[in-house]
Amino acid sequence: MIGAQQSSRIGELDGLRGIAALAVVLFHYTVKAPEMVPGLQTAGLGFVPGMYGVHLFFAISGFVI
Repeated sequence: MIGAQQSSRIGELDGLRGIAALAVVLFHYTVKAPEMVPGLQTAGLGFVPGMYGVHLFFAISGFVI
């Protein structure tokens, strides 16, 4: 393409941010699902890696911005 600018984005970090966001969603789902669906039992306290997803997401966001 003529006049196209080269992107300085790091695709791997965008992917890692997406995985971190998904981990947070899964954590909230596994914590709230028993309240929303009667009779549904979950093992443990939820999707534990999701608790670290927020920290990872913000750390990567701070780096790329």
